[in-house]
Amino acid sequence: MIAWLGLGDDIASFVSQDVSEELIRQQPGSRLIQLHLCAEPVVETRALKNEDTSLATVTAFKADFPLQARVTMGGQSWLLDVNAIYRMEGMAAQETRQLTFDFNVNNAQEIR
Repeated sequence: MIAWLGLGDDIASFVSQDVSEELIRQQPGSRLIQLHLCAEPVVETRALKNEDTSLATVTAFKADFPLQARVTMGGQSWLLDVNAIYRMEGMAAQETRQLTFDFNVNNAQEIR
């Protein structure tokens, strides 16, 4: 199902790349040192039932990755509990598909 995001088969690579880019966007000079998947991603789908059959069409998909990131920022090291959330909307038709990425920091602890 993760393949529905259209980001390739190497999940670890695209998640770490997106997390690293988001850290730099939020705090220039940040550097991702280590990324750990804390639990299986939480996956959700939405579907529209076809009125003529018993089939349904998936219209939206969400994958939420609970992660722990070790990061350096401004000479300090931090341990962050984060969620990297991918949402694919408009899946009923190729031309309406839209992928978004949300990055939520739930906890930050300085490592001394």
